[in-house]
Amino acid sequence: MVKNNKLVIELDLDDLAPNGDQELALASSLESFRELQNQLLDARIATSLTQAELAERLGCSQPMVSKIEASQAGIRVGTLLHYAASLGLAIKFEVESITP
Repeated sequence: MVKNNKLVIELDLDDLAPNGDQELALASSLESFRELQNQLLDARIATSLTQAELAERLGCSQPMVSKIEASQAGIRVGTLLHYAASLGLAIKFEVESITP
């Protein structure tokens, strides 16, 4: 794609096969990130909140809540922290080695 007269190459990390420790770590982190998003969605549903109701708590739009829950790229960690807090939840981070 050409954007502002510059060639822009977009890569979908899901299509890349991890090669090396750094890429394996990135793939593992992305998997954990998506799992977190799914857990937050499950928590919202368990509390019987609609996306619109949660959006009101978050001070954002319902389409933004939809983007968060759809695991779309570009969601910031701070947004997920705020989402969790709006449900009365906390997110814990963990660092682990991927190599034996």
